[in-house]
Amino acid sequence: MMSRLRGGLCWLGMLVPLCAWAGTPPAAQPPSASTSEDVVEWARTSDATVISLTLEIDPSVKKSDALFERCSSWVLSIEDARAFFANAERITVEQKHQAYDSLPCRYQGVMSHRGRVYEFSINAGSHGYIKETGGAAGKDVSYFGCIEKCAKLFPFDMY
Repeated sequence: MMSRLRGGLCWLGMLVPLCAWAGTPPAAQPPSASTSEDVVEWARTSDATVISLTLEIDPSVKKSDALFERCSSWVLSIEDARAFFANAERITVEQKHQAYDSLPCRYQGVMSHRGRVYEFSINAGSHGYIKETGGAAGKDVSYFGCIEKCAKLFPFDMY
């Protein structure tokens, strides 16, 4: 079945629609800006307090795997976490899935800024998110990706 969608021609297949765009495909819309000002500002200022920062490795990775060893030796400091978000670009969840790998190790953290509490995560695949604690699932989440400017933070030689 063929249909026209925003200037493109799409074949609506069983699993994934395939589209051929006339000219440049439409740009991805930026994520909701509901918390973006506070989210980005905390990384660039010193008035945010990082409450916790913990390395998590997916339990499905066997301790005998080389990836477990690499994840275990990956170290991010509080300043590294700030540097990641300060240098990262905001991305959509679609961009995160298409342009970044997700590895089984990440740093999870909690920070406070101007009386609000945020959860953040930095995946070893050079992407992360920040969301307000207590926010609805999938809402008020800002996604970030950082490859070139943050290369020294990710010793996994992926990009």
